[in-house]
Amino acid sequence: MFGRRLPGDDPAVTLLRRLLLDLIGPVAGGAGSGWGPSDAGRLGVLVTDLVTAVVERRLDPAEPPSPAGADVLRLRIGAHIERRLADPGLDPANVAAAHHISVRYLHRIFQPSGGVAAAIRALRLERCRRDLLDPALADTPVGSIGARWGFTRPSDFGRAFRAAYGLPPGAYRREALAARPVPVGAPSA
Repeated sequence: MFGRRLPGDDPAVTLLRRLLLDLIGPVAGGAGSGWGPSDAGRLGVLVTDLVTAVVERRLDPAEPPSPAGADVLRLRIGAHIERRLADPGLDPANVAAAHHISVRYLHRIFQPSGGVAAAIRALRLERCRRDLLDPALADTPVGSIGARWGFTRPSDFGRAFRAAYGLPPGAYRREALAARPVPVGAPSA
């Protein structure tokens, strides 16, 4: 984005340019601006919001992303999600911010696969399912397994797990562990 010329026909760029010239013009010309100290905060927010709009328009163009570019970005975002999957605060807004794109653009990139929130939920549920099947974690409470993978409320975890796998997590674990063959030479229960 830096070092690129902003298009003069972009309405957000035109508005930003006019605002900056109106704010800076009187100061540069030596005349008073007419703005008081109490206006500085509001003007700063206004300029920041307008600059953000211009940047978002450049990062989130109206035309769809090129397939190759979107695929590369989706892979980078997927790796980011994998690394932070246990973070309960991982959500589309945080993912978008980490990649300097808008949430709308993030949703558009993940739309073919059901959306970014659905991808995060599916990965979390798969990690939970894997942990529920691990005999070494048989004594770990189901709620703790859900919390380990970003589910902050056990009820949310239970509902999501049941919707994905057809059984509540505890029942899924019991059935799966009961169905495992006992290794030869292992004590029977």
